Amino acid sequence: MLNTNLDNLDANHKTYNPMKTKILFIISALLFSFASNAQFEVTYLDEPATPNPSEQNDCPTVITHNTEQFIFAAINCPENDATGHSSFYRDYDLSGFFGVENDFQVMQVEFGVGILDLVEDTFPVKVHIYSTTKNFPPETQDDIDAFTLLASETVEVTSEDEGMVVSVPISALIPSGHLMVFRVEVLPDDTSMFNIGGNLDAETGISWGQGHPPFCGDDSIIPVSNHLHLVMNVCGEEIVLGVDDNSLSNVNIFPNPTKDKVSITGIDISEIKKLVVYDILGKEVIDGMHTLSSSNDINVSSLDNGIYLLVIENLAGDTVTRKIIKE
Repeated sequence: MLNTNLDNLDANHKTYNPMKTKILFIISALLFSFASNAQFEVTYLDEPATPNPSEQNDCPTVITHNTEQFIFAAINCPENDATGHSSFYRDYDLSGFFGVENDFQVMQVEFGVGILDLVEDTFPVKVHIYSTTKNFPPETQDDIDAFTLLASETVEVTSEDEGMVVSVPISALIPSGHLMVFRVEVLPDDTSMFNIGGNLDAETGISWGQGHPPFCGDDSIIPVSNHLHLVMNVCGEEIVLGVDDNSLSNVNIFPNPTKDKVSITGIDISEIKKLVVYDILGKEVIDGMHTLSSSNDINVSSLDNGIYLLVIENLAGDTVTRKIIKE
């Protein structure tokens, strides 16, 4: 199998049957470990847990493959009764499946927490957001090289989070037409046990798992949907480029892509109140008012290759956003 360690850069749906026996479950877990070359184990909670109310009420758009958010089972890679190094993924075809045609601004991510056995007060879990124009899971080295890590955050999970859905603020911009990948990375721990949570209610996409060497696997990304549907959500907002109902609707930039500068058309320099270039994480990288030439040119030669957003505000307070591709 292809080694798909991203750090160096249709499953069958089932309905939960509470009458499954412990013996059948253990056999299933053992087969899962043997067939996948990853030491994953699935465990049921004593009772299905209703997750805490999430932050989704304040979310413009929730991207998820889950039809239910409750947690009744958990999966991990145990290592000597503790926690081995593993990762779990959801991939989202924003345009083809969710109807997001423009850039998508990620605001927060959520994941289910299963069974915990903590020695310390907290257990650190990392979350990552990637974008790619290639396949998921990666099938070739070119696919792996095409993955772009946009943002990472670490959250400290506590015992009170067991059976809950944890929200983590994170900022990333997914370019239009790109696949969005959400990864939950479970770090190895010699004393505590962490399981990511899920259920077996219907899902609209595949849940993926990855066991990392030396104990948990060979970095192959494999489907785990036959055993558990991971509760993983992304909250964000589609960014519609261009404004059709104000005086900035004719603003454009060229050349694009560019190597050194872009020229702004459709607005006079005297009408511009604010002009800022942001990177895909939302960080200001150029204050255009200080670099704008008399010919409405902005020098972007100092920027690394990538995608940026140019935001222009006129004297009337109208704003327009244009995407810059720096080569």
